[in-house]
Amino acid sequence: MPKVTLIPGSEWKEELTKCIKGKAAYYGLSLGDVADIAGINPRTMSNRYNQPEWFTLEQVIRLCKQLKIEVVINEQGVQCRMRMKGDVAV
Repeated sequence: MPKVTLIPGSEWKEELTKCIKGKAAYYGLSLGDVADIAGINPRTMSNRYNQPEWFTLEQVIRLCKQLKIEVVINEQGVQCRMRMKGDVAV
Protein backbone atom coordinates (compact mmCIF):
# COMPACT_ATOMS: atom_id res chain seq x y z
CA MET A 1 0.00 0.00 0.00
CA PRO A 2 1.45 3.42 -0.92
CA LYS A 3 2.23 6.06 1.68
CA VAL A 4 -0.30 8.89 1.79
CA THR A 5 0.81 12.46 2.53
CA LEU A 6 -2.17 14.44 3.74
CA ILE A 7 -0.52 17.85 3.83
CA PRO A 8 1.77 18.81 0.94
CA GLY A 9 5.01 20.68 1.53
CA SER A 10 7.74 20.34 4.10
CA GLU A 11 7.29 23.49 6.20
CA TRP A 12 5.18 21.72 8.81
CA LYS A 13 7.78 18.99 9.19
CA GLU A 14 10.48 21.43 10.26
CA GLU A 15 8.08 23.24 12.58
CA LEU A 16 6.99 20.07 14.37
CA THR A 17 10.56 18.85 14.80
CA LYS A 18 11.74 22.26 16.06
CA CYS A 19 8.92 22.36 18.61
CA ILE A 20 9.68 18.89 19.94
CA LYS A 21 13.44 19.48 20.09
CA GLY A 22 12.98 22.93 21.61
CA LYS A 23 10.70 21.76 24.39
CA ALA A 24 12.91 18.72 25.07
CA ALA A 25 15.88 21.07 25.49
CA TYR A 26 13.80 23.40 27.67
CA TYR A 27 13.00 20.52 30.03
CA GLY A 28 16.52 19.05 29.81
CA LEU A 29 15.34 15.82 28.20
CA SER A 30 17.65 13.55 26.23
CA LEU A 31 16.75 11.77 23.01
CA GLY A 32 16.10 8.64 25.08
CA ASP A 33 13.73 10.53 27.39
CA VAL A 34 11.77 11.88 24.43
CA ALA A 35 11.68 8.41 22.89
CA ASP A 36 10.28 7.00 26.16
CA ILE A 37 7.53 9.64 26.13
CA ALA A 38 6.63 8.72 22.54
CA GLY A 39 6.79 5.02 23.42
CA ILE A 40 9.47 4.22 20.83
CA ASN A 41 13.12 3.21 20.63
CA PRO A 42 15.71 6.07 20.71
CA ARG A 43 16.94 5.10 17.24
CA THR A 44 13.37 5.28 15.93
CA MET A 45 13.02 8.70 17.57
CA SER A 46 16.13 9.87 15.75
CA ASN A 47 14.59 8.65 12.50
CA ARG A 48 11.37 10.53 13.33
CA TYR A 49 13.35 13.74 13.80
CA ASN A 50 14.73 13.27 10.29
CA GLN A 51 11.41 12.15 8.79
CA PRO A 52 8.58 13.55 10.94
CA GLU A 53 5.96 12.37 8.46
CA TRP A 54 6.51 8.89 9.93
CA PHE A 55 5.25 9.94 13.39
CA THR A 56 2.03 8.18 14.24
CA LEU A 57 -0.85 10.21 15.58
CA GLU A 58 -0.49 8.43 18.93
CA GLN A 59 3.19 9.41 19.16
CA VAL A 60 2.44 13.06 18.32
CA ILE A 61 -0.36 13.16 20.90
CA ARG A 62 1.88 11.68 23.62
CA LEU A 63 4.71 14.11 22.85
CA CYS A 64 2.48 17.17 22.61
CA LYS A 65 0.64 16.35 25.81
CA GLN A 66 3.80 15.69 27.82
CA LEU A 67 5.84 18.56 26.34
CA LYS A 68 2.95 21.07 26.42
CA ILE A 69 2.86 21.67 22.67
CA GLU A 70 -0.36 22.70 20.95
CA VAL A 71 -0.69 21.42 17.39
CA VAL A 72 -3.33 22.92 15.13
CA ILE A 73 -4.16 21.19 11.86
CA ASN A 74 -6.26 23.17 9.41
CA GLU A 75 -6.59 23.87 5.69
CA GLN A 76 -3.40 25.96 5.81
CA GLY A 77 -1.30 23.11 7.19
CA VAL A 78 0.14 22.29 10.59
CA GLN A 79 0.97 24.94 13.18
CA CYS A 80 2.77 24.25 16.45
CA ARG A 81 2.47 26.52 19.47
CA MET A 82 4.63 26.22 22.56
CA ARG A 83 3.84 27.46 26.04
CA MET A 84 6.94 28.26 28.03
CA LYS A 85 5.92 30.45 30.94
CA GLY A 86 4.78 28.62 34.06
CA ASP A 87 4.38 25.22 32.47
CA VAL A 88 5.88 22.03 33.84
CA ALA A 89 6.49 18.69 32.16
CA VAL A 90 4.53 15.94 33.85
